[in-house]
Amino acid sequence: MANNNKRQQPLALNHQLDTSSRQLGRMTMLLMVASIIGKVTGQLRDILAMNYFQHGIRSDAYTQGFLIPDFVYQLLVGGSIQAAIIPTLSAALARGEGRKGWRAVSIFVSNVMIILLGINILGIATAPWYMKLVTQAETYDLAVRVTRVLFPQTFFMMLAALSIGVLNAYNRFERTAFGPVVYNILVVISLMLFGAATDASVVQVTAGVTLSALVYFVMQAWLGRRELANFHFSLDNHNEDFRLLVRLAVPTLISASIPQLNSIVLNAIIGGNTAFPEGTATSLRNAGSLWMLPWGVIAVSVANVMMPSLAAADAAGRHKEAGRLLTGSLKKSLFITLPFAVIFFVNRDDIVRAVFQWHISSYNEDAVRLTGGILSFYCLTIITHTIVAIMNNAFYSIKMTKIPLYTSIVSLVLTTSLGYIFSYHTSLGASGLSLGYAAASLLNAVALLYYYRLKNPKGRPRKLLPFVVRAIPAALIQLTAGIVVRNVMDGSQFFSTGKLPQLLSLGIQSVLGMLIYMLAAIVMGLPEVRPYLNKLLPKAWRS
Repeated sequence: MANNNKRQQPLALNHQLDTSSRQLGRMTMLLMVASIIGKVTGQLRDILAMNYFQHGIRSDAYTQGFLIPDFVYQLLVGGSIQAAIIPTLSAALARGEGRKGWRAVSIFVSNVMIILLGINILGIATAPWYMKLVTQAETYDLAVRVTRVLFPQTFFMMLAALSIGVLNAYNRFERTAFGPVVYNILVVISLMLFGAATDASVVQVTAGVTLSALVYFVMQAWLGRRELANFHFSLDNHNEDFRLLVRLAVPTLISASIPQLNSIVLNAIIGGNTAFPEGTATSLRNAGSLWMLPWGVIAVSVANVMMPSLAAADAAGRHKEAGRLLTGSLKKSLFITLPFAVIFFVNRDDIVRAVFQWHISSYNEDAVRLTGGILSFYCLTIITHTIVAIMNNAFYSIKMTKIPLYTSIVSLVLTTSLGYIFSYHTSLGASGLSLGYAAASLLNAVALLYYYRLKNPKGRPRKLLPFVVRAIPAALIQLTAGIVVRNVMDGSQFFSTGKLPQLLSLGIQSVLGMLIYMLAAIVMGLPEVRPYLNKLLPKAWRS
C-alpha cells in the first residue's frame, strides 16, 4: 500500500486545475443535479420523520436534539473546509507546491480530529445541563437522549467533510456530488425500519442517523483514497503554513457556526414563550428546509464550483478573470433564485401541504398554516442568502475571512433582537422569527458586497445594478400573474381535494410562474435568459 501511495502522490501533488468555462459549467450542472437529488432525498427524510413522529412533542425533541451536535460540527469543521482547506490546497496546487499545502492541511486535520474527540466526550456527558436552554419541559428528556446518541455523528461527518473538501480542491466534484444522497437514503432506511410515534423509536432512528454518517465517511474516504494518500498525521503546530491556515480558518469556523447558533437562539426564544403552539420548533425547521431547497441547489452549487477557480485566479494575479467569474456567478444564481422565491411566496401553504401533509393526523391544517407563515418571510432569504453564500466564498477565496465573521456576528445579533421583537411584540408570532432572519440576511448581503468592493477593487463584481433593474420588474410581473393564477386554481373543485390534484395544482402554478418570469426576462432584455433559450428552443426560434 505504501509503495502504491508513493506512485500516486506525484500525480496528485502536481495536479493542475481545469478552470475553463466549459469545465466549470459541467461541474456546476453536475452539482446542481446532485443537489436536487440530495434535497429531494433530504425532504423525504424530513417527511418520514414528521409522519412517523407526528408534528408535536416528539418531532420537536428530534429537531432540538440536532441543535448542539450540528453547532459543534459547524464550529470546528464546517467553515474551515470552504475558508481554509480548499483555498489553501487549490492555491498550492496552482503554484506547484502541493506537498507544502498538504503538510499544513495534514496538521490542521490532525488537530481537529483530537479536539472533536474530546468535545464528543464532553458533549455527551453534559447534555442534561445545556439542553435545558433550548427545550421545553415536555421535550427535555427525549431531546437529551437524542443529543447523546447523535454526538458521535459529528466526528464521522467531520471526516467525510474533510475528504470532500480535499477532492473539491482538486476539482473532483464528480466523486463528492452524490455523497449526501447516499447519506440521506441511509437515514430514510433507518426511518422506515424504526420509525413510529414512540420515544424509543426516535432514539433508534437517531442511532441509524449516526451509523449512516459512518458509512458516508467510509464511502468518501474510499473515493478520495488517491488524493488522501498525501495526508500524514502530524501535530507539528509550529509549522508556519499551518499557523497561517489556522488564522484563515478560525474566523470562518466562528462565522460558519453562526447560522446554527441562530437556530439555537430561535429555539431558545420558542422555549421561553409558552404562547407558541406545540410543534413550533418543528415548523421552524420545516420552513427552513423548504427555503434552502432552491438556495442549496442553485446558490451553494454555484458558490462551491466557483471557489477553487476563484482562489486559483487570485493566486495567479488574474484579477480581471476573477472579477468576471464572481460577477457571472452572482448573476447566474440570482437570475434563477428570484423566480423560485416568488413561487415559494405565492404558494407557501400549498408547498407545505405538498411536502409534509401526507396524513392529516400527523400534519394538520394548523401545522400547515404555522409552517407557511414562517416560510413567507424566509422567501426573501432565498434571494439575500444567495448573495451571502457567493460573497462569503469570494472572501474565502482571497483569504479574507474576518469580514464574513464580522458580518455574521452582526447578523446573529440582528436575527436575535429582531426575531424577539417581531415574535413577542407584534401579532406575527412565530412568523416574526423568520422576518428577523430575513432582515438580518438582507443587511448581511449588502455589507458583504460593499466590503468586497472596498477590499478587492480589481476583482470586484461589476454591472450588477443594470441586472437588478431588469430582473426585479420581471419578478414583479411573475408575482402579479402568480397571485391571479393561484386564485383561479383555488376556485377549481378539481384541485380542492386529494394529494395527486394538490401536487398537480402546485406543479402547474410553478411551471406557469417560471414561464412568465422567463418571458418577462426576455422582454426586459436580460442576457442571462439566453443560455436557457439555447437549450430549450430550436435554433431557428432563438433570435
